[in-house]
This record gives sequence, C-alpha cells and structure tokens, in this order.
Amino acid sequence: MEYFSDNAIAFVISHELGHILLGHLHEQWKKQEQKDFWGTLGMAAGAILGGLLGGWKGALIGSGVGAVGGSEVVGGLFVAKYSREQEREADAFGVLYMEQAGFDPSGAVETMRVFQSMEGPVSWLDKLWADHPPASERTAFIYRVLKNREEYWSRLISRLN
Repeated sequence: MEYFSDNAIAFVISHELGHILLGHLHEQWKKQEQKDFWGTLGMAAGAILGGLLGGWKGALIGSGVGAVGGSEVVGGLFVAKYSREQEREADAFGVLYMEQAGFDPSGAVETMRVFQSMEGPVSWLDKLWADHPPASERTAFIYRVLKNREEYWSRLISRLN
C-alpha cells in the first residue's frame, strides 16, 4: 500500500465496499455450499469406484481423491466465472463510488497496472481457473464503465435496492 497513491487506495477501499454493499459476501456463502455438494458427490463416486477397484483401501483413497476433485474441479467450473463477475461489478462500483467521493478515477487504472506487473503472462488455463479477471481485462472494463457512467450507476443502484 505504501506505493499506491491516495486515489489508488480509494479505489481498493471502494472496490471492497462494493463487494459488501452488493451482497457478494452472501453469494460467496451460497457458492461454498455448492462446492460442498460437488465435493460430497465426488467423495461418494470416488469411494464406490475405489471400492470396486481396490477394496476398502481403494474406497478410502477414492473418497479423498473424489472429494477434492469434485469440490475443486467440478465446483470450480461453476464458481470461478461467477466470482469474476463479482469482481467486475465491484470494480464498477469502486471506480464510480470513488469518483463520487472526489477522488480521481485514474487511481483505479493505477491499481490495475500494479496488479498487471505482478501477474506476468496469463495463459488460457490461468483465465479458466482464476477467480479474478486478468488486470488488463479489468483495466479495459474500468474504461468502459467510465465512458458509460450513467448506465453502470443505474445497474448498480438496482442491485443495491
């Protein structure tokens, strides 16, 4: 944080406030329940398959592998995209809210440039599993939000009410 300007810090705080006000914490809780479902299903399938192939030891190993696989792989496919959408929504809220509070929205772009320098190259596989969009995509999105302020404020306000 010591390297960020006041505008960049205002964006980070506004972004996190957006997560809270837009109900993302509650949505995260619901997503965790979904991952638990896939983990349980994977555990049962792994135990059955492991038991058929290797007796009780196979069932035990299969249930562990199935739980991790079901929760992280299958659950992750459904959860990651939704999380990226939450990040975009919080970015929109953050840049518009900070601007309303009197801060320069260039702080949002500054923040993304720092994140981008930390990312390095982003492969298609990274994009598939990541819960945050790449910083370059987030920067382009922030510019779209600033260009269409009224449209995005309208969408966000309807989510708050």
